[in-house]
Amino acid sequence: MTTFHLYFDESGNFNIDDEYTRYADSQLAGILVYASNDQSSPEIMDSLAQEILNNSYQQSYGNQKRTYHGNELRPSPQYNKFINNIIDIISNNNQIKKNWQGIRLVNKEEIGYGTQDDNYLYMVAELAIRIVKQKKNEGFKDIKLNIYPAERSRDTQDYKNVFTSLFGILKAREFDLNCTINNITPISASDHYLLQLADLLSNASYRNYNKCNKSDKNTAENLQNFFGDYNFSLAIPLFEERIESLLKEEVYGLAIRFILLEINSGNNQDKAQEFLEQTIDKLAQLPSAERNAHLNYLTNWLEQEINQKRDSENGYKLANKINKYIYANLEKKLSEKNELKSIIWFKYNLHFWALTACNHSGRLFRASEEAETLDQLKSKLYQQVEHLSLLMEGLIAQAVHYTDCFEFDKAINNTQFVIDFYDYFFGEEMQEFFSDLLQNNDDSQSIKSDLRAKGFGTCLQAQTYKYLQNNDLELLNKARENSERAINEFVALNDKKRQYQYRSQLETAGGNFKASRQYLAQSLDLDEDSSYLDIMKHIRQSEINDQAFPLLHLCRLGYGCYFHSNHTEWQTFQEALQQSRLLINPWFVTNPPEYYPIHGILRRVASFGLIMGNTDLAEQALGKLNNLKPIAKSPIFGLIQIATYLEYAGLTWSGELSNDFNNLIAHKDRQKVTITYLTDKLNDQNFEQMQVFKTQVIDTVKAIQEDNGQIHDVKRTLLKLANQIGY
Repeated sequence: MTTFHLYFDESGNFNIDDEYTRYADSQLAGILVYASNDQSSPEIMDSLAQEILNNSYQQSYGNQKRTYHGNELRPSPQYNKFINNIIDIISNNNQIKKNWQGIRLVNKEEIGYGTQDDNYLYMVAELAIRIVKQKKNEGFKDIKLNIYPAERSRDTQDYKNVFTSLFGILKAREFDLNCTINNITPISASDHYLLQLADLLSNASYRNYNKCNKSDKNTAENLQNFFGDYNFSLAIPLFEERIESLLKEEVYGLAIRFILLEINSGNNQDKAQEFLEQTIDKLAQLPSAERNAHLNYLTNWLEQEINQKRDSENGYKLANKINKYIYANLEKKLSEKNELKSIIWFKYNLHFWALTACNHSGRLFRASEEAETLDQLKSKLYQQVEHLSLLMEGLIAQAVHYTDCFEFDKAINNTQFVIDFYDYFFGEEMQEFFSDLLQNNDDSQSIKSDLRAKGFGTCLQAQTYKYLQNNDLELLNKARENSERAINEFVALNDKKRQYQYRSQLETAGGNFKASRQYLAQSLDLDEDSSYLDIMKHIRQSEINDQAFPLLHLCRLGYGCYFHSNHTEWQTFQEALQQSRLLINPWFVTNPPEYYPIHGILRRVASFGLIMGNTDLAEQALGKLNNLKPIAKSPIFGLIQIATYLEYAGLTWSGELSNDFNNLIAHKDRQKVTITYLTDKLNDQNFEQMQVFKTQVIDTVKAIQEDNGQIHDVKRTLLKLANQIGY
């Protein structure tokens, strides 16, 4: 059995809940002494430590001290020289270097175990486990450890009992560590030079070597080299143990998730890369069906981030990380085996989720790149029947993007392909086939598909926005047919509710406000005859995150009543708005969220304020919209901002080119937000239909200015132009 003596001191207060420790990672640091022979007794080693400290201090400060404590020494060139001298003496003496090892455990991750004392004792036990495990890796088998911590206020016997219990618990997770804690003896630093050495090492390396770095960064590097493989971070070995266990159990998808999270954290990069290579090798050796099961875990992870958490920015980054670290490396391995076709679906799926994330956040330029990549891949994907549903998902995601780019015909064509696909393969003949197979004579049990329903719903949206630009009644009726089919096709109630809201938007565009109100009420589980006031009260009482899209559709509906000159309907809506006090709402009066649909909501609230004579409300809504900087974040958000200013100008038109009106068009301060400023800033490159709309805006404003406001019905002209933007 091999004996080691562990001397360590602490830095930090070990209280994870203390605000101070947010900036000061608690840590343990010191010296591990190998008791190789009789000359390694604690007494002899302590005498050697005294000699090292005296000589090092003499060379640095010109004298010696009775005791050495790190917190008594200021950062200075002499201090750094003192620390470097200690390291040099130990490192340059082969006998000492062989038997002495610097050790450090830092709680960089701020992991807590309970009270201040609990955190300290857990870290001591963790340090002992890490040391024993490292020694095992170096070839030592049976290890006996004597522990000499700095004295604390805790009773010595209690300290021993608690530590021994914790050590036993942590040891159990290692399975095969053969080690014994021989004794635990808290000692006074004033009487023991090895503990003073431990104190100096801990003090010098505290807060990421902050004290050393103030005068010479080389000292910090020397310290890190001195600690070497014994420079532990609390969570890193936990990471290694978890990945080793997952790889042993062949749970590769989950292993990859933790590896990517570790890479993203910046911790333990070499080990994470090593695990990643191992995992890729194991995946490449699997049959494709088994490999796909593990890869599906990663695409499900993307769905959780992007669709469930609605974290589009991180979801987009994650899709790219999986592409970079997993697909690219797997591609190399499988190309050598001529099996690349087996993971084309995985690449397509990653770009599908990246596109979906961009659609959620309005990132049109990124989305264009992802949509183009899907186009390049789909010719390879359709050859594998089992992945046709994924192909349909991609076509729908592209259609959403095309709608955002005002390429409504492309969106309609994509969705129509999806609809036709399911109508062809799962139409009446397939229904009869299954009826015969299952001996089911109930003709009412039709085959349904959520993807076909998504096709109807996405087509409906493209048709709605296209209708706002051309007012084609035939298109409006086709959109209504698609709405009915989407509602009937979806099985889940929440999906149906979403379709009710899309139908409400369509009926608002078509000027059928009663139907719009009924569908909106249905989407909220209200009776279809519910009044505006009923709907507003329901929304106001909902959780704040559940209010977003109902608010948007309600605001569209209310403004639509005014725009279509339905005075009775508008008056009823306005009275309900005032009575419900809906606009005294966190979405408006405090800090609004920065994600869509807040842009569309603030746009309508600004108009409500002007229509109702509440200029404070209008200016507040306009100001909050401008603070979101929509024009800088996305062309589609920029178009909403332009539409808001067109409506603002139209609703404040007084019959002449007043200063206030002109200041909405352009301003001598070229950085002030105006219609001219926004059209100049709109990044519509590569989006042809957006360019058409921008040209319309520029030409209309120019005509109003050149004709000195004599153009027929300036207000109506501006409001109709803005109404083309349905967001």
